Amino acid sequence: MGEEIRTAGIDIIDYLPWGTHLCLFFQTKDDLREVLVPYFKAGLENNEFCMWVTSEPLTVEDAKSSLTSVVEDLDDYIEKGQIEILDYTQWYTKSGRFESGEVLQGWIEKEDQAVKRGFDGLRVAGNTVWLEKEDWAEFADYEATIDRVIPKHRMIALCTYSLDKCGPSEVVDVVSSHQFSLTRREGRCVELDRLKKMVRTIVTTRPDEIGCDECFEQLDRFVEMKLAGQEMPEAMRLVQDHLDRCTDCQEEYEALLAALRAPP
Repeated sequence: MGEEIRTAGIDIIDYLPWGTHLCLFFQTKDDLREVLVPYFKAGLENNEFCMWVTSEPLTVEDAKSSLTSVVEDLDDYIEKGQIEILDYTQWYTKSGRFESGEVLQGWIEKEDQAVKRGFDGLRVAGNTVWLEKEDWAEFADYEATIDRVIPKHRMIALCTYSLDKCGPSEVVDVVSSHQFSLTRREGRCVELDRLKKMVRTIVTTRPDEIGCDECFEQLDRFVEMKLAGQEMPEAMRLVQDHLDRCTDCQEEYEALLAALRAPP
């Protein structure tokens, strides 16, 4: 079996563990090419079975041509079955429509076959430009399932989304169902870490929960009561619930607590 940590092939990420599920928001064909070509080059060079599922604006022919320019003997990799480059109609919509269970089972079977053939695991990328509005809900559920399942597998998956086809609600869906969210800016990848934290807060907030602004307003009082060992009223329990969910607010709380505990 191969190493648990794999070479990412992405300019801002050196290594990724098996079980990683990440997404890229792109605008142009060059955005796709500049991320996916080195991503798959790293997989081929490190004995991984690779599957690249394409859609406009980067077709199968574009993908092969782009890989050929940086991967020596790409035809040999294809001939020995280490990489498959497919149109989305050959994978996501083989039956004429998207079937989430069928696609998920297909990835698991590909991983199993890859390992049995002596590869370290499976590296995949799939472009979602083909998605129509009526397919979105099922695909969003499928992505959430992938995110729960993939940590159990020797698999790395990179899903690509066109910013031109994603409104605010779609961005929230995508970011919340991937471990890492990337976009391209000034010729290199940028991790959308702040957006990820914000989305996590949005999707996990119940109607009776408070947000960051209200938490900060009450944080001084919360810390004072904590240090005094006083019983917390309901409002303060909501502050604690928020701190349990929000990394940024938790860091502020711990810093304030440490400052007040420090000797004069």
